[in-house]
Amino acid sequence: MAKFKLKKPSKRQPARLRYKIEKKVRDHNRKIKKEAKKNPKSKKPKAVQIPNVCPFKEDILKEVEAVKKHKEEEKLKRRELAKLEKQNRLEEKKKNPVGMDTLVANAEARGKVHDAFKSPETENVNEYGKDRQQENSLKTYYREFKKVISEAEVVLEVVDARDPLGTRCVQVEEAVRESGKKLVLVLNKADLIPRDNLTAWLKYLRRQSPAVPFKASTQQQQHNLGRRKMKHIVKEKEMKVLCLQITSTGPVKVVLDEMQVDEDESSLLPNTLNIRPKLDKTNKSSEKTKADPEMLIEGNTKLNKLRKMQFKRDKKKKARNEKQAVNLADVLENVTLSSANKSDVYDFKEDFK
Repeated sequence: MAKFKLKKPSKRQPARLRYKIEKKVRDHNRKIKKEAKKNPKSKKPKAVQIPNVCPFKEDILKEVEAVKKHKEEEKLKRRELAKLEKQNRLEEKKKNPVGMDTLVANAEARGKVHDAFKSPETENVNEYGKDRQQENSLKTYYREFKKVISEAEVVLEVVDARDPLGTRCVQVEEAVRESGKKLVLVLNKADLIPRDNLTAWLKYLRRQSPAVPFKASTQQQQHNLGRRKMKHIVKEKEMKVLCLQITSTGPVKVVLDEMQVDEDESSLLPNTLNIRPKLDKTNKSSEKTKADPEMLIEGNTKLNKLRKMQFKRDKKKKARNEKQAVNLADVLENVTLSSANKSDVYDFKEDFK
């Protein structure tokens, strides 16, 4: 009778037994290899032996020998024919050297043969798919371009002063004029070319549309803010301006965010509301700027650090935009928009009727 056990025995194989089995398997394999080395088997198939009891044994052996001889003779004949063909080809090449015309004709023939074996259906499908995708992307881009032009009131085309004609886009200018919008050319990087060249280019470009030079100013003015009269363009306090440019002509779009119109709607000047005045070094009792109230929140220090970093980034960005706005105002102050047709003062009314 079996003994009663509270716990069932485990089915896990003990390591001692596993190692013992592995050792026996290794020994068995080694023994088989040793015996195989003693009696090596030939890879060649054994010849079929005809028993002596067979009545037509001699006739069969003669037929087999005749077949073997016939095969060997055929091999020799093929070798001799190949040698003769090779010699004939070499002699023909020596007698008649191949010219360029024959090489071209052979290449064309091989190309036709290669194209004939291609599957034209797959090629047509792939080409059609690529063309269709390109057409769709161009259509969507043109649709967005038209939409942006229709929403803008003034279009600024940024042109590199070093190569004004190369960085202009005639198709864009025609689209802007057809939509009835005001087009102004901005000659960017004007400080990189001589003054005479700049004036000559301005005269040439102002025959077609208003042109304004623009350069990066090294001054840091905050009080002497320049103004430029633009009565006929600026009519409302808020105006939508579109900035068009080719790559490597320089960014000017950020400056437009900091531009505002004077109260009498007669001049364009930078937005000075956010520009801080210079602190007087002699006046020690000058009030310091207050910290952002979000920085005074207690509790989560990690969140406070992130807010502080974001506040600093916004502050730097605002200062950069203010500086660019001041630079643009300084440039506009020193520029007179002249017309080649009439007087030195440029009349915007005539061009924008």
